[in-house]
Amino acid sequence: MPAIPTSVNLFQSCQDLHQFLLNCQQTLTEQVQKKVISISVEILPVDPLAVLQEICKPHQLHFYLEKQVIGKTNTEKNTLAIAAVDAATHFTVKSGNRFSQARSFIQSCLNNTIVLGATHLPFSGPHFFCSFTFFEQDSQINLHISQNANYQEELSINSHFPSATIFLPRWQITQKNNRYILVINTVLTTSIDIQNISQIIWQKYQQITQINNTSLSSLIKPHGNLRKINPNHLQDFKKSVASALDLINSNYLKK
Repeated sequence: MPAIPTSVNLFQSCQDLHQFLLNCQQTLTEQVQKKVISISVEILPVDPLAVLQEICKPHQLHFYLEKQVIGKTNTEKNTLAIAAVDAATHFTVKSGNRFSQARSFIQSCLNNTIVLGATHLPFSGPHFFCSFTFFEQDSQINLHISQNANYQEELSINSHFPSATIFLPRWQITQKNNRYILVINTVLTTSIDIQNISQIIWQKYQQITQINNTSLSSLIKPHGNLRKINPNHLQDFKKSVASALDLINSNYLKK
């Protein structure tokens, strides 16, 4: 995974970005037909949650994490917030050794990745985000509870949740204490339109760096079309808990 020194500044203009991506594309061969370009840039303060709200579409893969750790003196605060939006590349596993397959996918991507920009900053460079279901197979369990509390299980295909999903985000915004890092990942192939992808990256970069944190106000004021749902279905909850305990006791699940 070669790294280009931070002195290289791709964001003087869209033309500079276009020329760099074009040079990278011209290095592709029949043996290496695809490369990942990972660009890290330190930006002015912006709330990652505001970025997530602004640019994420409902169908896109995304991730959000926020945490704050207060030190022993109550004055030392370590804050971290990460928003990852859309997938530059992704991989799903439906069966087999999903962890091994996930590692192989990540390593194959890193083997053909060029990293540049502010790589000295925390959470710079390519980061892969993963989700795993409870079961190795891409399936779900439907439980039917009889009156004597016995259960019967049925296995059915669950297309909504693969057993493993791994993605390299197209846009990753991280706030680590008082540093703000934007990571842009894109995949280059021999057939991709460099001019088009350069313009898309440049425009999105401008959009992200100009987001106003006050846009989060819409999260505080709920929209009028929100639907209320009664959560007090205690009997269903008790049945679900009993079913899960039965599965644990039968060694189908291990806690």
